[in-house]
Amino acid sequence: MSRAARFVTAVSLLMVGGSVARVVSTPADEPVQPHRVDPAAWGGDHVGKPRPSYITGDECLFCHRNIGATWSKNGHHLTIRPAHRDEPAVAALRRHAGGNDAAAETRYLLGSRRITRYLRRSKEYGKLEMLSTSFAYRSPRHANHRAAGKSESLARVGELNHRKPHVWDKTTFGDRCAGCHATAVDAQTRAFSALSLDCFTCHGDVPLAHTEDTRLALLSSKSMEPRTMASVCGQCHLRGGKSKSSGLPYPQTFVPGDNLFRDFQVDFSDAAIQALPPIDQHIYLSARECAVSDPSAMSCSACHDVHGQSTGKHRRLEHNAICSSCHDPGTDGTGLREAMLPSNRLRTHSRVCDY
Repeated sequence: MSRAARFVTAVSLLMVGGSVARVVSTPADEPVQPHRVDPAAWGGDHVGKPRPSYITGDECLFCHRNIGATWSKNGHHLTIRPAHRDEPAVAALRRHAGGNDAAAETRYLLGSRRITRYLRRSKEYGKLEMLSTSFAYRSPRHANHRAAGKSESLARVGELNHRKPHVWDKTTFGDRCAGCHATAVDAQTRAFSALSLDCFTCHGDVPLAHTEDTRLALLSSKSMEPRTMASVCGQCHLRGGKSKSSGLPYPQTFVPGDNLFRDFQVDFSDAAIQALPPIDQHIYLSARECAVSDPSAMSCSACHDVHGQSTGKHRRLEHNAICSSCHDPGTDGTGLREAMLPSNRLRTHSRVCDY
């Protein structure tokens, strides 16, 4: 049995208030698992401290031209995108009774295949307002689509989740969305420095001397510590966590390189993880292995190429319990679990994200 498989079956972990409770139940022929570390025991944080000045993405991409050529189409860059008149979500709002004025005021869209939200600039600097109405793309049921290896896109039909009248809300984006869809958010004012995700969101405050020593650049090929990466990716992808200091569903003043779990409280218990949809299970299991089990465990980058928007590497890795959160055990990697199929993508899994 692999280390990850023994980890899932033998250990139940619950992180509450930065402490870890351990319950061990192992068969007689299984070795007792090693002591689990407190995920908040290493590193530092910037809670209550000023956010450091940082180099903006425009400056980074001046040198990193190979990334700059594709960044405008990268999903992390497009977490918020300009609203074009011919987009289905905008067209649907225009056609809806009373929605034409709201469509004219919409400047940005948040989300894509699941739920799309409408945004406009607030009169307050660094803030956005969100429309009470949203748009959902719905796919016809096609259970064998992925299993058959077909790559053609499914014809999607969209519908408005309309609320009359269409109202622009001033607080929802800052209270729920800003931490993962904007850069350098101030937890007190909810204001941000840039729309969507800038280089700082993942790489932090990179010193100029990194041009001479790439080890100074966080998440470069020479500075990719798994638990650090779990913190960087987990700041957005560990849905369901909460900042201990602010109460918000995103961390306060997180700077890449910090230990996310000093402030961001996440329930890593088996029961909590098993209640999650498969994609979130996969993320939680991976983060848990790095944060509370093995600081040298396989990191997110072992499978995911963020700049290349590829997960092709994961097919070459050894199967373990983390794989089984999405794939049926015993398959060659093509057998996705039923809950992963397109027909279930729109089922609400997060009260924060509405999907």
